[in-house]
Amino acid sequence: MDVLSTVASVATLADILHGASVTTYKRFTALREAPNSIKSLLEELQLFAETIGGLVVFVKEFERSPFALRDCQDLKTIRSALDQCQIQITHLQDQAQAATSSPADGWFPKEKNRLHWAINAQKVEDARTQLHRHHSILQAALSNIAR
Repeated sequence: MDVLSTVASVATLADILHGASVTTYKRFTALREAPNSIKSLLEELQLFAETIGGLVVFVKEFERSPFALRDCQDLKTIRSALDQCQIQITHLQDQAQAATSSPADGWFPKEKNRLHWAINAQKVEDARTQLHRHHSILQAALSNIAR
């Protein structure tokens, strides 16, 4: 894959992930009755969205960098980390969608959602841990090419 196509694929995926992470953050924020594991997940999602926002800006400037050819391998590492993050964000979006009720819902759907979070608290923590791991890999790759 040449440099320009790598840059384009990273930029596209970064844009998608930024929007998805912000949307996922908003969905989980709406789950006010969820357990404390949601708070740590929200913090991780917020940090992740900030990193991805910075990555979007970086990639747009990358083509003009005098180091573009040298940093292409790092971009491939970033792309790989983004792919893993996308899997995790998609999983989190599915969880949030399944457990979100609208204000018009009656007491039963709301109680069902509360029970869902009580049962799945460990799944939420596992998802947060995975997102944190991929986020750390992404940050390490970004720090490799930061100037």
